[in-house]
Amino acid sequence: MFGHWSWEIHTDRTQWREHQGHFSGLGVTLVKHDVLPWFTYFWGVMLRAYREFEERVGTIQTSRGAKMKIIERTVERQVGAFSISDIEQQCPGVSRDWLRIVLRRLRKEGRIAPRGRGRGAKWVRIAPPPAPPPRD
Repeated sequence: MFGHWSWEIHTDRTQWREHQGHFSGLGVTLVKHDVLPWFTYFWGVMLRAYREFEERVGTIQTSRGAKMKIIERTVERQVGAFSISDIEQQCPGVSRDWLRIVLRRLRKEGRIAPRGRGRGAKWVRIAPPPAPPPRD
């Protein structure tokens, strides 16, 4: 779902050598049993990996109405006609029944319109009406 994560990508040997070079450039002599430079490097790698993970996952919503908002945002990102299956693939963890309920509500609000019926039905977004001009 989030792609492949590899420890090797984040702990490239050349990066560790560059890190060791950074310490020697500061005049710090590395003792064979000094774990601090490695530990500092390790935490840097972990923080970079965690930041990458956060970017991939995004923020997780657990509030009431979160699934409805996820569906609405997914529908808003659609370009051209889309099917229920298209939205279902982009919204894991949302049941098809709940998806239909939200699409029905969006249709009643005039935000989307169906094109066709049955299994081959597609949906399209309806452009919102232009905002009225400001009054003087």
